[in-house]
Amino acid sequence: MGGVLELSRIGDITVYGPAREKLPRCDVPLVEGDRVVLPELDLDLTVLDVPGHTAGHIAYTGRAAGKQPV
Repeated sequence: MGGVLELSRIGDITVYGPAREKLPRCDVPLVEGDRVVLPELDLDLTVLDVPGHTAGHIAYTGRAAGKQPV
């Protein structure tokens, strides 16, 4: 997460991140069960809560069009 602000300065980006974490920038806060659909990448992801490294840590599971689960 340390590079989010630097990447934000490079271009117009949308930052997705865990709702339960304090982040320097988060445009779309995510919790378990939320979906992230990125049609330009043919990705449809579902958010999983996976506390461990941090209490609010998240992971993604999903499919890319025509591919095995990621």
